Amino acid sequence: MNTNRIVLSGAVVLSLLLSACGTKKIRYNDEKAPVRVAAVSLDEKKLVVGTHYAHYDDFIACRATVQAEIALGAKSFSSKVNLQMAKGQGIKLSVVPFPLLEAVRVWFTPSEVVIVDVINGRYVQENYATLSEHLGFALDYSQIEALILGRVFAPGKSSSKEDIKSLEFTHVPNEYYQFDGQLRGLDYQFRLSQFSKLEKFQVLKNKQIRLFDAQYRMVSTQIPPGEATYTLYGNMGAKERGSLNLQWRRVEQLGNADNLQLTPNIKSKYERITLDGILKMIGGIHE
Repeated sequence: MNTNRIVLSGAVVLSLLLSACGTKKIRYNDEKAPVRVAAVSLDEKKLVVGTHYAHYDDFIACRATVQAEIALGAKSFSSKVNLQMAKGQGIKLSVVPFPLLEAVRVWFTPSEVVIVDVINGRYVQENYATLSEHLGFALDYSQIEALILGRVFAPGKSSSKEDIKSLEFTHVPNEYYQFDGQLRGLDYQFRLSQFSKLEKFQVLKNKQIRLFDAQYRMVSTQIPPGEATYTLYGNMGAKERGSLNLQWRRVEQLGNADNLQLTPNIKSKYERITLDGILKMIGGIHE
């Protein structure tokens, strides 16, 4: 597989994984879950939600350099990614595999996802419904933003405090807090540390089969997290379809989005292709 194809494949997986979504991963022990203990009171649940949100209240926008490691079957590659994002407005990812070479641009806007293959002059433009079909579960822009920032959200709703309070809440003393929600027969689980920071998120089918998970290493003074790994699984949950590890190297917090390029910019001469077309093109990557 040539370099261009690997870079484009990685960008597509990056989009798919973050739309849910390296070889280096944050690993947690998959021990049997402890006996679940119900919340002592509604006040405890409110306190955990409030503390979790306090970590993100001041976040408005940022510009960052991220090291991305993408694994697709037996193939993997790493690249620098320049990232821009503003809460509620949009996200732009610029994949720079070599110095001064921008290979792919990816935009997440509140209404759509745009992937631009700069090298070959092509682009994909899809709504979140189409992207969700490829993932196997539904996510929208606000939830993609939550996944990047490491925030809890209510499936099918939002990441607002009131919606999160509607989730089932469990506290395993001295270990973790957990929020659980359901949507279209799938289970969404969020595991928080004793400091109310997100450590692990997963989507399960029949409460056992993993479709997607995200694992975080939080840095106390930084939003977004210091490191995150997103993994997309096959329909039966045993085989990884792809994984993405993001290591945040340099983060500049901004007070507004005035100088960010969050609106997709596509040259008129570029050819529009379908997401299915790209996926078929890279289908041999596992061979």
